[in-house]
Amino acid sequence: MSSWSPSALVPGLYLAGLGWLLALALRRWFDPVPGRIWAAFSIILLVLLGPVLVGGKVLLPLEILTRQAPFQVLRTNLPHLANRLQLDLITQIAPSLALVRRALHGGAWPLWNHLAGAGMPLMADPQSQCFQPLVLLTYGLPLADACGVLAGLRVIVALAFLYLFLRRQGMGEAPALCGSLAYGLGGFLLLWLGWPIANSAALLPPLLYAIVLTDERGRRRDFVLLAAVVWAVLLSGQPETGINDLLLAAAFGALRLAKRPRSVHAGVDGPRGRGGLALRWALAGLIALGAAAPPLLATAEYVPQSHRFHRIAIRNRDLLAQDWLLGWRTADQRRFRLERMRQRLIVVAAPNAYGNNRFGPYWGSENINEDAAGFVGGAALLAALLTLAPRRRALAAGRFSEERFFLAVAAVAVVFVMRPPGFVQTIAALPFLGKSATFQHRLLLPLDLALAYLAAASLERFRQGALRRWPAAALGGGLAALIAWAYLADGRPPPPLAANALADLRHLSLALDLGAMAAATLLLAARRAGRPGAWRIWALAALAAGELLAIHVPANPGMPRGLDDPTPPPVAFLQQRLGGSHGSRGLRMAALGAMLPPNGAAIYGLADARYTNPMKPWNAAIAMLPLLTAMDEVYDHFVRLDHPLYDLLGVRFLMAAPKQALPPPWRLALADPSGWIYERPAPLPRLFLPPAAEARPAVRWPRWLAEHRGELVRRVLMAKTPVGAQWGRLWRESGAPARLDLVALAPEHVEATADLPETRPIASSLYQDGGWRLLVDGRHAASTLADGPFWAAWLPPGHLRLDLVYRPRSFLPACLLAALAILGAALWWVPPPRRGTL
Repeated sequence: MSSWSPSALVPGLYLAGLGWLLALALRRWFDPVPGRIWAAFSIILLVLLGPVLVGGKVLLPLEILTRQAPFQVLRTNLPHLANRLQLDLITQIAPSLALVRRALHGGAWPLWNHLAGAGMPLMADPQSQCFQPLVLLTYGLPLADACGVLAGLRVIVALAFLYLFLRRQGMGEAPALCGSLAYGLGGFLLLWLGWPIANSAALLPPLLYAIVLTDERGRRRDFVLLAAVVWAVLLSGQPETGINDLLLAAAFGALRLAKRPRSVHAGVDGPRGRGGLALRWALAGLIALGAAAPPLLATAEYVPQSHRFHRIAIRNRDLLAQDWLLGWRTADQRRFRLERMRQRLIVVAAPNAYGNNRFGPYWGSENINEDAAGFVGGAALLAALLTLAPRRRALAAGRFSEERFFLAVAAVAVVFVMRPPGFVQTIAALPFLGKSATFQHRLLLPLDLALAYLAAASLERFRQGALRRWPAAALGGGLAALIAWAYLADGRPPPPLAANALADLRHLSLALDLGAMAAATLLLAARRAGRPGAWRIWALAALAAGELLAIHVPANPGMPRGLDDPTPPPVAFLQQRLGGSHGSRGLRMAALGAMLPPNGAAIYGLADARYTNPMKPWNAAIAMLPLLTAMDEVYDHFVRLDHPLYDLLGVRFLMAAPKQALPPPWRLALADPSGWIYERPAPLPRLFLPPAAEARPAVRWPRWLAEHRGELVRRVLMAKTPVGAQWGRLWRESGAPARLDLVALAPEHVEATADLPETRPIASSLYQDGGWRLLVDGRHAASTLADGPFWAAWLPPGHLRLDLVYRPRSFLPACLLAALAILGAALWWVPPPRRGTL
């Protein structure tokens, strides 16, 4: 691994420059963040991400790759460093980001992922984060550096804008800092820091802040900010949490709107009454929606075809067919369900009470990321609960006018987390929430926000001397007792786990949680009557930051530089062989079992016949089922040693474990200690002319494949006959020579020439989602399907120039909507020229 060099400072300097620009923009156009607050944020970022920003490390769990061939050769003296829960980051998130970068740097739209399986839409996949503003800001850096800068941006945006939002709510500097730290360093953002879901967490505070600004001030720049943030939320990359953000913001806006007068009166930039503000909010939202139309409409068009959509539909169907009290009728069932409910609530106060997937076993409800995402620290939790305690006196009327709103948000989130009897079935029946795979966990985001807000409100009352001492002491003691019970009694490892499973980690966490709770209780309760010293709240801020950093820094470890681009001999071999003439034919590779995780090959520019994506095409999974262990898995694991599907998919090379023998027709091409490579003699190119075709539209592909497995490469199943044809089900070539040559193969454009003596079919191993269009000599020609979900067509005789172009059906309308949105924004926000000027 390489040692440190001055270039390691580049990510930190780049992030510092972006932070400086944000500070200038806030000071110039909105509300300033004091320099001492920026200093505190900077120290926190250095503690949290210092090894990545200035230490030369990489914020990707690359060490996980070295646990499997062919990267095992890199494991020399390398401990288990990576967070194993972050495997998605190197098998799904980073490859998608790399593909989008390549397309944009090449001046093309990132429309199609040609390296995953039989292909799938790229811009329509939310995880690719196309045009997400926070991601766009990192395109000036290599991907390995950009991941750390992106994580830092997410934390900065969350901290700064929640601080400003709380200040706008009438809270003092120190309480607002405490609230922003509880949220920005809380479990939801930091445990999901590398995933697109962190965009939604980072953008929720600026969304609420923009609503408050447009309500209280209502200048042009405020509505520009609102539209920009809504646009960013729509492109967050995680539709569930993005829409949850918008729903929460809409409810918050409706509450503020209800408090405004009905009458319309002139403001700085226009009408300031209830109707005028609602109209301007709607216009800003429509502009944001129009600007985000290209990826949004592509996603809406493709999602019903995805694996995830079908799995959720099957889940909902099964849930709604069940007895709604299933799992609650017997005493044992009720005991188990209540235990799970208790565990999901306890981790909000004691995150490591049931182990930790990061370091070893976890015996809680789901996994540590899903369950502990609601942890905002013991100090913040204690302060938030104090909002329910008796007060010495009330603050000025209207000081915290939205406090009840966030209390309601917290209550609703807790119900979602608890999942009482019949709750899951109720959600599954709803038109929107029922489409979410993990709705119960995503609602921990508003819970984090609500707890942070309530904590800041309590600390502001504490600063004003409005809180009594005995409730703080009683609540602190009760929470400390709950934490101790969770770790020492309720959280004991169940059989067959060892009784001392992760004992050191749990004891350390217990000491940390109890210490933080005791210190917070002393700071809040051990004081004289009246206003406390200001140092107490600053100490609480430091305590909250220290506790959360101690818990969450290990969740995002930096990896040594050198693991970001490892090229063992089998990978180098594939790069050489799948380039040049082979690459122009669109041939693919694959691997058996867990070797070279699917999609990981995309980093090297290799087309892998396997998928690893919840958004992979459902019909493609059906077509490839004979090669897979199971259809309902997100990760494709090829287990069949031989099948004609390898020829249809154009798999030229297959990676296997060292010394693993494969049957003919596979031939050993590379025998390396890190992995063996087998070659298949004659796989089909991406486009090919089949010698025979059968048109049976009513027959499903799996059934036909079972009947004609031996004829798969020589005969294709067509969904349609050529227009005007008068022949039976089976067509065979007449024997006259036919030729098809691939001229160029780009992700969204395949060029070819054909010399055909007769009308005949052309088939492919390209997944057809409806966006592939065929041009024959520059004119549109009809397309169909072959062998299940793959693109095909019937070609007329003659010398033909073929252009197969991918464009989503919604692409042109979406671009027109985006143009109209930009035009509307310019007409609204660009001030007209002054009179007397040219």
